[in-house]
Amino acid sequence: MKSFKIKDRIFKLSDIKRFYTAVVIKSGYGDEVTEISFKWFDSEGKGRVEPIGFGIFIITKDEHKYQFLFNTREELDEQMGLIHLEINHP
Repeated sequence: MKSFKIKDRIFKLSDIKRFYTAVVIKSGYGDEVTEISFKWFDSEGKGRVEPIGFGIFIITKDEHKYQFLFNTREELDEQMGLIHLEINHP
């Protein structure tokens, strides 16, 4: 069974309902944060919003949501590369 690890958590592919990446920004309402797509951030958001992190988000079939935030886009990209290697080259 294929699986991958992010930080200290191991996920089986068969348990995942949704996997996505997003930019996390302050929403403008107190300390509230929200997720936006990289597409919007790259085309409309630069200079208009300040990212507080770059995340990998996983929703499992039992509806648990996990988020893993990285300080830079490069750190996120590195983690995505590691996930790719684990899945495709066990």
